[in-house]
Amino acid sequence: MSETPAGPTEEGQTNSSQQRGDSARTRTRSGRGSLIWTLALLALLLVASGCASVAKPDGWAPAAATGGTLYLSVDSGELAAVDAETFDRLWVFPDGDEAACGDEDPQKRDLDGLYAAPLVAGGLLYFGAWDGNVYALDAETGDCQWDYETDDPIIGGLTLNQDRIFVASTDGTLYALDPVTGDEIARTHAGDVWSRPLISGGVLYVGTMDGAIKAFDPETLEQTWDEPFDINAGLLTDPTPSDGSILAGGIGETLYAINAETGEEQWSFGASSWFWGTLLVSEGIVYATNLDGTVYAVDLETGERVWQYATEAPVRAGAVFAGGVIIAVDDKGNIYGLDPETGAEAWNPQSADTKVLADPYVLSDGMVVVVARNGDVFLVDPEDGIPREQDINE
Repeated sequence: MSETPAGPTEEGQTNSSQQRGDSARTRTRSGRGSLIWTLALLALLLVASGCASVAKPDGWAPAAATGGTLYLSVDSGELAAVDAETFDRLWVFPDGDEAACGDEDPQKRDLDGLYAAPLVAGGLLYFGAWDGNVYALDAETGDCQWDYETDDPIIGGLTLNQDRIFVASTDGTLYALDPVTGDEIARTHAGDVWSRPLISGGVLYVGTMDGAIKAFDPETLEQTWDEPFDINAGLLTDPTPSDGSILAGGIGETLYAINAETGEEQWSFGASSWFWGTLLVSEGIVYATNLDGTVYAVDLETGERVWQYATEAPVRAGAVFAGGVIIAVDDKGNIYGLDPETGAEAWNPQSADTKVLADPYVLSDGMVVVVARNGDVFLVDPEDGIPREQDINE
């Protein structure tokens, strides 16, 4: 990875008296060793988990929606806005070989792949891409307002806290950006991060592929725990808050509950493969999917198993709650509706007959959006689980 002269060290952070222009000039993007390592690791994890057999960074971003507009990545390296009722396409970014951001001249935009749902706030849509850039688009028109370049791919999602956007790159750095201008406000060393940072209780939490969860003051980016929570096995799930705990899991085949104030372990729950999907917490139960082909329901207070359900294939995508049932989709596109208290089937498993890695998304009307790896989009009614393919009208 190329060195950034004013970059952070493990002990501190650089507040952005250095403006974004200086940062961009000092970054050369020549550190392809780190990018190649990230790509190789992603391919290794996917192949080992049975989720894929290729190393191409196509992405598997979940959907997001606001105000009747659905945001989807149905083609690798593109983000589209569609009408949530008619599925008419409203715009796509990038639209063509070149696109301009802000006052910049148009240039070639090759996002390569998107792995996290975009963030929509204040009329803008924010996301990070495999090309290492953070983008801010006009949510209504898709026009790019600004972009910010990091040194390596961005896999996790972005987090907004009042006047700051937080993004963690696989270059090992946690960045705080101005959401209006994209200027860098601060940065610190965090480690290789593949998950979305979490703001909870005025604290910023980050889980790393080095196996650590770190707590930062969002204003200063100084660490607030005496020492990070460290398990020496990569953490893949987004840190999830609940009742004074931070929940996380990953390659270590274990789900953890950590005291949000101290970073001390409260309990751990073991499985036989990796936790990767977004964790769902409801009514004192943690619902966690696993690559061992199981949906687990775990007591939030004790960490004890409440029930488990065996799927037909590994489950990378997280579960969602819709229509009174837990809905999970395995990587072969099999769709399950489960009673949240017992794990009993609410209806017979259905199938979209295609690979699914992205978390499902629940629309305001209760329908569930499932985006397949090949870009197909399905609407699932939680009453029967039947997937109905939706064409995007261009």
